[in-house]
Amino acid sequence: MIERRKKTAEAWPISHQGAGHRPVLDHVIIESHHPDGNGVLHLTPDQALYVHSRLSHVTSAFLRSNHEAYQHYGVPDLPPDHVTQLSRCGAKVWPISHISDGLPPSLEKVVIESDHPERHGPLYLTPEQADYIHARLTHINLAFLHENQWGGEDSRGQ
Repeated sequence: MIERRKKTAEAWPISHQGAGHRPVLDHVIIESHHPDGNGVLHLTPDQALYVHSRLSHVTSAFLRSNHEAYQHYGVPDLPPDHVTQLSRCGAKVWPISHISDGLPPSLEKVVIESDHPERHGPLYLTPEQADYIHARLTHINLAFLHENQWGGEDSRGQ
């Protein structure tokens, strides 16, 4: 819990025990305390994978010194279906950036939105929170997504 207080954001899985006593991911909860507002967001497993993928792009573009590849990565460069609606899986992730003369774009915040039945977004993350949530989603995805299906590690199946 020390990390949560430090980062002021957290992501955790909600799961149940499936066949063969394997944990099966039901959904992921992301919580954020941000100057633009505190929020809690629920994501289906597919939405969690999608958000993880989009956060990979955002953190690579803005936080890993890869600015040349994403000079204007932001709202105008969202996937076509993001302009007027959520993605097919029902989630959307986009960076809000600031461009200064002669400097690469800097990330101000990341917005995540979902249409999960239990909790609709948006949720705001600082750059540090986005990086931390990306890492948490990496851990959650690795823990639950195996053999192209959602469920925990099964050593008997290897």
